[in-house]
Amino acid sequence: MLQVVALRGPSDPHAPDRVGHVRSTGIRAYAPAHLPREAVLRWAARHAHQTGADLQVLVDEADRPDRPVSGPVGRLVEVGSTLGTRLLELVGRPSPRSLAPRLAGAAAGTRLLVLPAALPDLEQVVAAAPEPVVVVPDRPLSRGPAPVVLGLGPDTGHAATTLAFDAAAGADVPLRVVRAGDDGARQDCRDGLAAWRLVRPEVAVDVDVVDADAATALRDRARTAALLVVGQTSRSPWREWMLPSPALALLRDPPCPVAVVPDRAR
Repeated sequence: MLQVVALRGPSDPHAPDRVGHVRSTGIRAYAPAHLPREAVLRWAARHAHQTGADLQVLVDEADRPDRPVSGPVGRLVEVGSTLGTRLLELVGRPSPRSLAPRLAGAAAGTRLLVLPAALPDLEQVVAAAPEPVVVVPDRPLSRGPAPVVLGLGPDTGHAATTLAFDAAAGADVPLRVVRAGDDGARQDCRDGLAAWRLVRPEVAVDVDVVDADAATALRDRARTAALLVVGQTSRSPWREWMLPSPALALLRDPPCPVAVVPDRAR
């Protein structure tokens, strides 16, 4: 089922609900007219078809107050709201009226939120979203069967692995697991996937352990992939500065559609 739903806001990204008060356990795609959107809509429609999920396309709602602003009190409220928004922007905090918190709220309760890679404040949306976000680059999608790639690190959560296996099974393609490390990491990777091989025997799994930077290895091996799945765990600002997240690094120039799956425990 396909629906077009107005993107309202603001909303709490961790609240139970939802764009236009419509709860969804399907896929939501945000494809504004001022950004390249054909690849986003094509990928979302294909994935919805493969997984049997409903698809909702989010569109911008006119940004106007419910009641006309009139009188000195109304004008004062309007000026105060504008100044507050500008102040939050100056100190680096998103305004509740900005796009990032609205899209993060729209992700709540969905399987996936699908966004264009050219979206401003993309990293803020991904960092705040409580559900998986798929970032689609503005170029033609791969034709024919292409593998799903899973970036499996020591902190990769259960949700990311589940999404990768589900995507590979739904598209009937192999799953390529990439891990940065040595031979010890290879054995850890195989041990960690043993249960998944038993539960999902229909998915062919190939393990690729490389002695390279994680983001570089994932980018190289996902150039011809149908989807790259990476986990996102909670990190302190100090750790993020010392060891930047491969997930966020890949979003600046995604080699293929990239799914960033948050740690459910955060």
